[in-house]
Amino acid sequence: MLKKMMVVFAAAAAVFTFSACSSVEYATTLNDLRLTPSSELTSLGHVNGEIWGLYLFDIALVTGSATKPGNMTPFNDTVRVDNAVNMLTSQAKIHMDGCTAVVDMQSNRSSFWILPPLFWINSVQVSGNAVK
Repeated sequence: MLKKMMVVFAAAAAVFTFSACSSVEYATTLNDLRLTPSSELTSLGHVNGEIWGLYLFDIALVTGSATKPGNMTPFNDTVRVDNAVNMLTSQAKIHMDGCTAVVDMQSNRSSFWILPPLFWINSVQVSGNAVK
């Protein structure tokens, strides 16, 4: 019985440690090309953000933090487009020197079952071009 409980606790710890994440990545090597047709804007780079999490039925178990990329939040459904857009734009403003706008923004939502019908992963990705 003790072995079974230790396995369950180890599995739960692994889920909470590795299952949910949020991240923002930047691509700044543009080879002197513009990301927008407007000659009035200076292209700074492309920005991509993602938030995903583990769900039991419709209950968020662990999801990525929308305010601190790379961290997770337990029992808080952060996997939403509005959170991803907020995370992407705030991080672009902080990390892309002089960024005043993110243009050509697109989003993508996906979900897939891990253990039907109990567990599944929800994911939201948002990307756009940082300009000033």
